[in-house]
Amino acid sequence: MPNPEDIARPARLHSEAPRGETPRPETLRPETPHPETLRSARMRPEQRDSERAESAEEVIRLEGIAKSFGAVTAVHPTSFSVRRGEFFALLGPSGCGKTTLLRILSGFHPPTAGRLFIDGTDMTAVPANRRPVNMVFQSYAVFPHMSVGENVAYGLKVAKVARSERQQRVREALELVRLGGMESRRPAQLSGGQQQRVALARALVMQPKVLLLDEPLSALDAKLREHMCAELVRLQKQVGITFLIVTHDQAEALSMADRIAVMNHGHLEQLDSPETLYTFPATRFVADFIGRINFFAAEVLADGTVEAQALGKFRPAQDSLPQGAATAALRPEQIVVSTTAPPKQEGRSMARGTVSLLAYYGDYCTAEIVLEGREDSTEGESEGGTEDSPKDNTGGQAKMTVFIINNTPQAREIAREGQAVWCSWAIRDLLLIPQAGGG
Repeated sequence: MPNPEDIARPARLHSEAPRGETPRPETLRPETPHPETLRSARMRPEQRDSERAESAEEVIRLEGIAKSFGAVTAVHPTSFSVRRGEFFALLGPSGCGKTTLLRILSGFHPPTAGRLFIDGTDMTAVPANRRPVNMVFQSYAVFPHMSVGENVAYGLKVAKVARSERQQRVREALELVRLGGMESRRPAQLSGGQQQRVALARALVMQPKVLLLDEPLSALDAKLREHMCAELVRLQKQVGITFLIVTHDQAEALSMADRIAVMNHGHLEQLDSPETLYTFPATRFVADFIGRINFFAAEVLADGTVEAQALGKFRPAQDSLPQGAATAALRPEQIVVSTTAPPKQEGRSMARGTVSLLAYYGDYCTAEIVLEGREDSTEGESEGGTEDSPKDNTGGQAKMTVFIINNTPQAREIAREGQAVWCSWAIRDLLLIPQAGGG
């Protein structure tokens, strides 16, 4: 359990909440191509203009922050900023350095190198209890010997806030998290979700400039976690302060955050809006980590066309791709499946295949399809390659994973193993990731 003194950190409240902005992408690993290279051909003019706009006022800035534990580097030099009033997520697998960064922000870990600014003030060497941030811990860290009201009031009491004001702010904080009237209850009398709300109220009552959340929903069941995601978004909009959440759950980050920083092995792979991360991942790691995706070995030729395993030869929508080895990627929802050959259309490709595996998820199922060959409406017919395949394409057999919505005529036709099918997709949906950007 953390030291109670570290939880009490008074600060003022900010109400600006610039949600919904289109941010400028940031990719900080030097060997990674900038996302603009990968997507500029498909961006609308208004999108480009929006990305050139000046960023909103920053409340957190990291300049070359790094952290090592002996010979182990947990965070390589990392620089980025967090805007005032936004919901920001640090996303990545276990051991990627996201929690270490959060602890540097909170003051629990000093950085090995770099500088940290909060609201324009250098906080690099400032202790945790003097920083204008509050933290909600993964374990809730509510005090079991105190009532709900006493838990929420603790930081105010340490800060010597007058009793009358303290009582009013506690009532307001509990109403904010929908726990009004529960001041006298003990934590043992509350559900996991209610205890999490007590922890949130205790942090928010101090009116911090930034609220840090360390995987706050990981201990909750799936239904309650989904509900609390919506609650956190509502709460952040209502109070208007900056929320910075650490999570390994991509669904949480995608549904809640204005911008997401994806981390891998201590590096910041990409920082972008959820939509941009999903649609235009800058590296193979980001493409694989965010959602489901199919990968195919590919090569960018001198004339700008691409030769891809099982997909044949095509001209991608992206411009300025470096010549050489690459990975072609296609999302399952971008693939149309049918039992008869679809009509040839300009800008679309197709391939024959056989359903080899089905997985049922209630409202939909996933189908793994072993591809036999392909046809292209613009380049003519060609066979798929036989080189070693990335990820799930092994042994020279290319495979696709597709989504099939249940209780539809399509599902009744397709959803059985051994069924011969046709897969078709728009060429513009194929994303090409140069080998240098691979994860």
